[in-house]
Amino acid sequence: MLLATSAAHAAALDIDVAQKYGAVSLAAINAAIADAKTRLRASPDDRITLHLPAGVFTFTGPASIDVSGVNPGPSGRLILQGAGPDRTTLVFDTHQDEIFGRATSHVTFTGLHFTMGHMSVSQGIVEDVQPDAVVLRIDAGFPTPADLYNPTSDRGRYLRRCLRDGASSHMDQAPDNVQVPWTRADPVSNGSWRLEIRPRRGGPNFRAGDLLAIKSKAEDGNAYRFLGGDDIVFDGVTWSRLTRGVFRGVNNVQILNASILRDPPVHGQVPCLSSAAGGPQIGQPRDPPTSGDIVQNFTSAGTGDDSLAFFNASGSVSNVTISDSFARGILLYHSPGVTLSDMHVERAPVLRQ
Repeated sequence: MLLATSAAHAAALDIDVAQKYGAVSLAAINAAIADAKTRLRASPDDRITLHLPAGVFTFTGPASIDVSGVNPGPSGRLILQGAGPDRTTLVFDTHQDEIFGRATSHVTFTGLHFTMGHMSVSQGIVEDVQPDAVVLRIDAGFPTPADLYNPTSDRGRYLRRCLRDGASSHMDQAPDNVQVPWTRADPVSNGSWRLEIRPRRGGPNFRAGDLLAIKSKAEDGNAYRFLGGDDIVFDGVTWSRLTRGVFRGVNNVQILNASILRDPPVHGQVPCLSSAAGGPQIGQPRDPPTSGDIVQNFTSAGTGDDSLAFFNASGSVSNVTISDSFARGILLYHSPGVTLSDMHVERAPVLRQ
């Protein structure tokens, strides 16, 4: 429906995806995006908003929300808008990019919560420490190590000590609390598992009674993946369970009013980790420089890798709260042009390389 005219040949269009396409499904969303691309080729300065209603919508299969080739004019835009991150939740399968875009520009995602249908991390109490293994009793309600194991990868599986403070959990910042690789897991009995480990020099740094966070990265799935483009915005968005997203060759990325959240307490216990991987990754180590990247009003707790990372990038980070990252809170790799202000980081170091 035409709502307003902003110029002689530009319009603001509001489209209710459920009403027009009969459902809120990946097929319906991608059909709406395809129709929007056709419209934007003819009227590049239009602003098209695809509305998703409140509700929890579960998507199965390997498909992504695909915004590849969306490239309106300088005043045009495609917006995928939910009813709010606490009202519109999109639940995806494991091992897929929830959003994918190649050569994508002038796109906004807002008012949405992106997640998976099951937890992607676990934790347990050390019952026994051996030279090359550790026996853990998995906390009730958490996945087993077998549930997390990714047979397509030989990396990304690590253990690290976590501390409990009542119902809360946080990363232990003791100098000896380095992440320890685990290679396989076998059930022992009554909820206990033996995890083979590759301890660093001096043997494993775990003791009976320690609480360990368990992660196993999924190599082939991201919350979003963009390859080339400009002006991509996430505003008012929440991620959980699958939280890592990457922008490669994209300028003017904006992460605004966004958050990465842990699962709610499980049997009264806050999980050590929110996900097995990190948060927004702006660039990668060998990518060409990007500019105009902004992260503002961003909150992250318990990511399984760097909560926020810039590679060969410039821009600004302001008013962020980051805690309990398994790795760094913020990594700035060859990115001296990134300015930091109003930072609140706890058990999540900032590292410049």
